[in-house]
Amino acid sequence: MKRVFIAAGLFLAVLFVSAWAETLENKISVSVHGYGDDADEEIFSGKIDVFRIFRERLGFGVSLGIDAISGATKTASADAVSGATVVAAPGDDDDEGGDGDDDGSDYNARVYPSFRLVYDDGDNNVMGGAYFSFEDDYTGRAVFLNYTRQLNLQNTSLSAGITQSFDKWDVGGLDDDDRKERQVSLSVTQLLGRRTQIQAGYDLLHSEGHLGNPNRYIDFAVGGRVLERLPSDRDGYALSARLVQLLAEPTTVHLSYRYYDDDWGINSHTTNVALFQDLSETFTLGGRYRYYTQGAADFIKPVGQYAATDPLIGIDYKYTDFDAHTVGLMAIYKPGSGLESPGGGSGWGNTTITFSVDAYQTSSNDYIRAWYGQSRLTAYFASLGLEYKY
Repeated sequence: MKRVFIAAGLFLAVLFVSAWAETLENKISVSVHGYGDDADEEIFSGKIDVFRIFRERLGFGVSLGIDAISGATKTASADAVSGATVVAAPGDDDDEGGDGDDDGSDYNARVYPSFRLVYDDGDNNVMGGAYFSFEDDYTGRAVFLNYTRQLNLQNTSLSAGITQSFDKWDVGGLDDDDRKERQVSLSVTQLLGRRTQIQAGYDLLHSEGHLGNPNRYIDFAVGGRVLERLPSDRDGYALSARLVQLLAEPTTVHLSYRYYDDDWGINSHTTNVALFQDLSETFTLGGRYRYYTQGAADFIKPVGQYAATDPLIGIDYKYTDFDAHTVGLMAIYKPGSGLESPGGGSGWGNTTITFSVDAYQTSSNDYIRAWYGQSRLTAYFASLGLEYKY
């Protein structure tokens, strides 16, 4: 099933840090992640990534990730306002559920390999590759290309990138099995002395095809079962700004803001603040807070007011107006270069271990109350990673 729900966004925003320009270093990394919320959704994820320099200015990387995702099977809950019954399909892990009793839990697997080729001559960095995702009823394919130019003695960098996906549903009864998404990104990063770095970014986004989830539906008393109906295309853009400031040795603060707007009528504001403190030469501790707020899509109606004949029907609370807060802690450990590796030598000096734990909670929301039987959603997630440069 297409995992278009809260955890995907959280893992991307909190646990995964992408870089426009990947440096040419031989390295291997392993990471594990866990997610759980009070709506009985669980995700356990593992990923391994290997990058190898095979020529003076060229490197090649491959990665393989596996998710095990569960959603407790729910009984249906009656919607007294419209006479409809809202159903969470067995094993569906998107953001809906009934307020009946759980009668089991299914785990579904997702496998997502990728590869990339990197060229770096010090002033120019080009990275291109492909990503794949395989699930029981959804296949994802994407290609990406990024270019970064270093200027002003590498105090200034200009970056441009494009990602295009060609996904396909494997579900019967859809008018369109395809789902395509494209993102074009531009950014500029500037060092302002030894203590300050600023960055500005612009993203242009386009989606088309079957953008709803066929596992979301409403059983109407008059009209029968109706799948979630969303527009067949979506255009949006995002503006972002980031500041990294060294306050005083050894404390660093990271501030960022992002504004998003699309032609569905959704606009959002995201603010992040993080503080890092070097406790020793080998250990760094940090804390972070994220605030998110968005407005509702133009086609969203109050819970219970949809009819089977409505041209657009949004079921997920992520199309409504809501706020969300995330707080977390993270730790970075870099063993000293004098420590011996298991095979002898000083290999542990090239190792970095990271750990993070976060808590997420939405504001009170009628859609969450209708689908989950509770007024808000609370989630917890953790990540452990190890990188070794060889």
